[in-house]
Amino acid sequence: MSYRRLAKKGYTAQEKRNKSQPDEELKKRRVAFALKHIEKDAELWKSYLQVVADMKLFTFYPKILKPRHKQLRARWTYMNKKERYQAAFQRPKRWFKPKDYEKTKKQKVFGFTTSNGKILAFLVPEPYSGDKWARDVDNKVAPFLKKCFPGKTSFRILLDGEKLLHTPAAKRALKKHGIERLPGWPKNRAFHNC
Repeated sequence: MSYRRLAKKGYTAQEKRNKSQPDEELKKRRVAFALKHIEKDAELWKSYLQVVADMKLFTFYPKILKPRHKQLRARWTYMNKKERYQAAFQRPKRWFKPKDYEKTKKQKVFGFTTSNGKILAFLVPEPYSGDKWARDVDNKVAPFLKKCFPGKTSFRILLDGEKLLHTPAAKRALKKHGIERLPGWPKNRAFHNC
């Protein structure tokens, strides 16, 4: 069946909704943050903010689970307006049964992207703590920033809300190297429990 015939029947390619869409309160806080910085264009942001960073939990899926993983993680599918809000057409939070999840491997990765396009990523060992993060600031993050921005003595970064990134030891390490966190970024609490 052609795309036009599907469209006439009300079926169009649409992005699936996530089951964990940001709540209204988070949306309002993010809009307020954007309005606070509305005068900054792309070039001004580059000089104002040097790095965006995030800690993310990645999952490796073995070959036996890849076909189902590929199907469920697809962001787009053909559906009509009524189907868009049905559970079968939303991206699920859990994709496999618990016994299948035992076959997967999880690994936390910390990633930095600079305003001039450089990337730093490293594996985060388990268990990880604020003290270990402080050592990584000394040994990995600060040297990386100094190499990416020669001549610059202070840096502003956007860090996610993971608590261990904001411990007293971490704050001391950041301050020692002239690294300031971007203030006021509204955190999404739903994603900081990995």
